[in-house]
Formats: sequence, structure tokens, C-alpha cells
Amino acid sequence: MEIRNALVLERLLSIFLCHTGLLSLYMSLKRSRTVILTYHRIRPDEATGGGEAAILSKGNFERHISYLSKHYDIISLADFVRLAGSGKRPPRKSVVLTFDDGYKDNRTNAYPVLKRHDVPATIFLISGRIGSEGFLSSKDIREMSGLVDFGAHTASHAILADVSLSEAKREIEGSKHDLEKLLKKEVKLFSYPSGGSRDYNDVVKRLVREAGFDCAVTTMNGDNGPDSDMFELRRIGMSHENSFTVFRVKSSGMLNSMLRIMKGRMSVSVSGHVKAGK
Repeated sequence: MEIRNALVLERLLSIFLCHTGLLSLYMSLKRSRTVILTYHRIRPDEATGGGEAAILSKGNFERHISYLSKHYDIISLADFVRLAGSGKRPPRKSVVLTFDDGYKDNRTNAYPVLKRHDVPATIFLISGRIGSEGFLSSKDIREMSGLVDFGAHTASHAILADVSLSEAKREIEGSKHDLEKLLKKEVKLFSYPSGGSRDYNDVVKRLVREAGFDCAVTTMNGDNGPDSDMFELRRIGMSHENSFTVFRVKSSGMLNSMLRIMKGRMSVSVSGHVKAGK
């Protein structure tokens, strides 16, 4: 019921912001914050059934990328981190695309769209599932490498705050080592499994930093700038339950800001989050 109420609130607020012109006004203003979007699975258009909230159709994904390409500068996560690290601001209206878990349909359904629009993305891989049924193979990863960056999402999708220090260290360092061996280059980007506030902590953040990563992303909602903690970057989840109107407002960062204001700047649980890796 709580999730359903959140979806209704998102939809009503998004309709209001679009129809009153407030979204257009917001987008016309100079925005120095960067929105990082989270995707998981992209199904074929002919597939039926919704399933998990974070499974989008290829047609919807195409519509998302077409819209973002027209209205925003789509930059890579690595470029955002590089700019932030040098104290420079990213392009005025910038968006970053990320995928968690490394599902096979990222290659068959998402990659052709990314390639057609020539936009970068980052896929966070569970290294122990590479080549397993339903997940990307080594060949898929090598074929996409270039336009797509690959980051680590641990070796087995362990919730790092729930395991021992030694196990968390193995999950983090092991995934980095395995991916670097496959890609033959450094892997500097990390995504916390599940990524909610209870799924990582300061000790986990330290382990990720000490392993040699440049950043880590969460599933905590929000946008980012040079002042952000690079090991606690916020993202906005995409859901098939969102209408295109909701997508437009969510991808601008405005919906999250409005919800935060409405909730008295309390943490808001919005749609698009999924317990990834299941």
C-alpha cells in the first residue's frame, strides 16, 4: 500500500508540474547538479507482463533515451567523477545512465538503443554471475566495452553491511580483480548491492575506497555535484510503473526535490527501486 500510494503521489505531482509549466521553467534554469539514473532490465517489446517494477520495455527505453538525448547532456559516470574530482562543474543539464547487475538483456535490448543514439552508460557487474543464465557473457562485455563502461557490483551481490569485514573485503576486491582481468584495464566504479541506507556503512565505504575505486553509487534518491560524497552518490530509479510524464519529471531531478520539500526534507521512498540481483 505504501508503494502504491507513493506511485499515485508521483503521478499526480508530475501531472501538476508538467501542465502548469513549472517543469519547463525548472529545466530552463541553470542547473549545476547531475542526475544519475538507474536501470536494471530491458525486456523485448513483444514480451508480456510487468513483473518487477524495474523491468522496462525496449520501446519505453528507446523513448527515454530519445528524450534525454534531446534535452540533456548525457555524460559517463567516469566523466562526472573526473570533473567533480577536479572541482569543475559538469555540463549545465547533465544526466548519467547506469544499469545494475549485468543482465543479458542489457546487451540484446539496451545496447542497440545506446549505440543508435551514441550515448554512454555504465553497467555494474556481479562478477560471479558473468556467463550464468540470464546474465552477460564475457563476449557480451567485451563487445560493449567502449561505449559502455563497466563497474563492480561485488562478486555475489552480498549485502555488504550484513557480512563480516573479511567477507565484505573479499566481495569488493574480488570483483574488482576479476573484472580487471576480463577487461584488461582498471575498474574504478562501484555500486553497492541494493544500495539503501542500511545496505552499506562507513566501514564498507572505506573498504571500497581502499580497494582503489574512484566512486560508489547507492540507490538513495537525489542528485549530485562536486560537493557530493563520491562514495555515496545518489541515483533515481526508473520503473515501468512510471508514465512518461513521471519519467520526464523524475529525470529532471525536480520530482525528488519536490517530494523532499513536501516531506519536510525527510527521506522519501520512490518507485523504481528494486532489490537487485534476485
